[in-house]
Amino acid sequence: GNWPSPSRASALADLAKFMTEARPEALEAARQIQGDYRRTSALAKLAEFMPEARPEVLEAARQLKEVGQRAGALAALAKSMPEAGGEALKESLG
Repeated sequence: GNWPSPSRASALADLAKFMTEARPEALEAARQIQGDYRRTSALAKLAEFMPEARPEVLEAARQLKEVGQRAGALAALAKSMPEAGGEALKESLG
């Protein structure tokens, strides 16, 4: 299909960090990435400088089925979302 590749979404995220006009396109590209973990990782990268995306990223991370991936995604989010740090610890412990 015409799904954005993770590398395209990452490049858009890098661009969006400095060009606010690129942020909507970067967010949409990240949302369309197939694979829950890759999509969540791309969204987390955007959440670092797009506070409005943080609730969506947190929810996407919580939905990851594999415990290690979920804990890793939540831990990565803790950098930009202190409230996710406690969630990562709680979920990684069981």
